Amino acid sequence: MLANIAQSIMDRSKRIIIIKNKLIELKKLDRKKTVFGSQSHNYISKPINSDEIINYENQYNVLIPEELRLFLIEIGYGAGPDYGIYNISKMFSEFDEWNDWTENISSIQSSFELKNKDSLELITSKTDNPEGLFYKRLKTINGLLPIQTQGCTYYSFIVVNGEQKGKIWNLDTNEFDVLPGGVYREVTFFEWYEKWLNDKLESLGCKKLNDPNHWERNVSENKMNWLKKIK
Repeated sequence: MLANIAQSIMDRSKRIIIIKNKLIELKKLDRKKTVFGSQSHNYISKPINSDEIINYENQYNVLIPEELRLFLIEIGYGAGPDYGIYNISKMFSEFDEWNDWTENISSIQSSFELKNKDSLELITSKTDNPEGLFYKRLKTINGLLPIQTQGCTYYSFIVVNGEQKGKIWNLDTNEFDVLPGGVYREVTFFEWYEKWLNDKLESLGCKKLNDPNHWERNVSENKMNWLKKIK
């Protein structure tokens, strides 16, 4: 049991190093800010203190999934898919706003309505019908925390309660249409974020994308500080 926990911690730490290196490389390659949404976040990431996360967890009686928690502490909010990752305060204020919009019928402490079998059903439907993107399934936003916006009414949420805890879902909040964040499979926060990095690095001609040794090296403090500046 303890060995499995230790291995899990090591795996997450390694994943953070890879994500840091890929984010630094993407910022270098996209100096002209051609990637969608990059002019909004400018590839700037601002780490937050774990105490700030704990304060919100206590206030809302919920636990942030471990991958998102580690990401916010080690890398931070800002740089990310589309218009970037919300600060922890923005995540909860957005939930409050949508909860008001749904006339307070949602609860972040309650379980997300869709279960693992529902996710697989939606993925299969997407595979069978590539033209269809979203499927109207939700009645509430129970157990969901918004983490970023794709623009208009499209958002990405992380599940904080339920069978799907830690998984990313894309929602059109205007219609409550939903789809797993990986489109063709369920994804965790790290998988979702790294897929964005890989897609953009590939589109910008990164030649080292498939070299794991290149991405697994430790990141210097100077390089991390570079992610906090506009270039």
